[in-house]
Amino acid sequence: MTPLRRLGYDDKDSILVAPLLFNTSGCRGLFYIFIIHFYSTEIIGVFSLLSAISFLFSTVFSLGLQQGVQHLISYRLGRGEDGMIRSLVRKFTAVGFLLASAAFISLWFLSPTFALLFFHSYAYLDYLRLMDVEIFSMIINNILLYMLLGLQSFRLNGMLNIFVYALG
Repeated sequence: MTPLRRLGYDDKDSILVAPLLFNTSGCRGLFYIFIIHFYSTEIIGVFSLLSAISFLFSTVFSLGLQQGVQHLISYRLGRGEDGMIRSLVRKFTAVGFLLASAAFISLWFLSPTFALLFFHSYAYLDYLRLMDVEIFSMIINNILLYMLLGLQSFRLNGMLNIFVYALG
């Protein structure tokens, strides 16, 4: 019996990897084709810059916690220390919420500076502040999805990734 089955998870397939890869690149490609045909170059540039800022903030404020939690949970599963896994999930979820909150707060207060720096006006300040919610959810989602990979729950991780990327 595998460690994952002892925890009550189904560990039999990672068959959703191919649809996940198609879905992520396919959705991204179709989305850009859509906005190129229907919106001006200014809106496309603003969207690209906002996307870059959000990915930069989520990368910086996650501190590589996703990979750490994945490896630590896999290590504990391999050693058969099933009791430690629940506490690890709770602790890393709490740390993830703290990091996501720090990213939310810092972008909120840095938004006027970023608006002047990148857009040379305050016209897109509200959009920068709306990105706080996206960055918060990106950090939390990444940490939780990597926890699923650490638990070797490939099917659930693949389905959730498809769902997340389909929503945009």
